[in-house]
Amino acid sequence: MLVRAAISVLAIGFASNALAQASAAGTPSSNAMADAVWFYIADTCPVATTADTSIHLVLQGMLDSSFEDDASPLRTLLEVRGRNVAAQSMSDLDKRVMGIVLMGAYGLSELLKYMNAVNDETLMAKPGYLASEAAMLRSADVSLQLMECLWPSADEVLEPRMSSGWGAHGQQMWIEVAKSVYAANCKIDFLTLARSYVEADFVAVPPADRKEFVAGLMKQHEDYLEAEEIAEKCEDFS
Repeated sequence: MLVRAAISVLAIGFASNALAQASAAGTPSSNAMADAVWFYIADTCPVATTADTSIHLVLQGMLDSSFEDDASPLRTLLEVRGRNVAAQSMSDLDKRVMGIVLMGAYGLSELLKYMNAVNDETLMAKPGYLASEAAMLRSADVSLQLMECLWPSADEVLEPRMSSGWGAHGQQMWIEVAKSVYAANCKIDFLTLARSYVEADFVAVPPADRKEFVAGLMKQHEDYLEAEEIAEKCEDFS
């Protein structure tokens, strides 16, 4: 189905591009940057961050990792200015773009893990699968709330409401990341599809009926995309 194929492309493309944007040299000063990003997210999206403070540690781990794309604009910026200086000069725009990149990569992974698990016959055959499913649902729900909270609107992509503390390079990084994220989500409205999974009462659906139930969710979403003419409403920034 079209939506399933688009989600696969979204998962591969967003994860690789987002992690490349977030790549850095992996020094202890990355914790200062992770803290700055986390405190911004906590202030901006308090309900979700209160529900799962462990995401703070996830951000630290992601910023402590080294990624393969040596040409990443963020890697170049951090190597030139130094991580401590970069962390201290971050504006809210820079914290938000880092939050989008990191939560996008992490959140998409958590959402797809849950969305694939709800009709996984191997998982459902295991003892206590409902408890495992409930844990994945909690993580998926928090991740989705943070993505919904941080995601850019079409109006914000080219004209953010604040300036970057990293100058022209930071401003351009916002545009490129926001453009990529907006385009990746808009045409298939992935966040809306993910919300339908998170809000569905899978506990009430017997394992034998899960595949049919999931197929119904996907069909409803495709009908929604067609009826709302989503693709035509998406901004083209090319």
